[in-house]
Amino acid sequence: MSPDHGSNTREYVVVLSAITAGSALAWWATSGTWAVAQEALLGEVQGSLAQAVSQRTLSASALAPAAAAMPIVGFAGLAGVIGSRGVVRRIVGMLVAVAGGVLVWSGIQASISLRVGLLVSAGEIESVVPVLPLVTAFAGGVLLAAGVAVLLRGNAWPALGANYERSSDRPRDAWEALDRGVDPTDD
Repeated sequence: MSPDHGSNTREYVVVLSAITAGSALAWWATSGTWAVAQEALLGEVQGSLAQAVSQRTLSASALAPAAAAMPIVGFAGLAGVIGSRGVVRRIVGMLVAVAGGVLVWSGIQASISLRVGLLVSAGEIESVVPVLPLVTAFAGGVLLAAGVAVLLRGNAWPALGANYERSSDRPRDAWEALDRGVDPTDD
């Protein structure tokens, strides 16, 4: 095994680990509560302080729906990188990078918007968990970097089943020689 092959294998394992970690972290962050909003159920009651109020927890699926789907794209990309090679692997790398970009954008956008109270159309924000949108953006950055690495370096990495392919052009047996139009009795 050449030193370059070992380096490529290590790089491959690091990128697969980054895709796994980024997807898992994004899944955790997008499924958590990003904010809690209060809604008045009865509207304003004249002359009365008593009012029915409902609390609504808001996660990424409510505040940044595209971000909520991207961890699934990341996990699918993990399987795609393992099971593909060549142009298909590069396309998978591009999709993982796009998923990471969507997570970065959504996390930063939600973090800014939650701080100024723009995302909740009905009701008033009672509390915000500012760390989860930022964790989402960080996880997206990990996926973005891993996707770019797959896009740029994925062709040099090992492929599933590559160990079982033959590197010789010579036919394996007489039947394969006949299939290729070669007379197996000629030396």
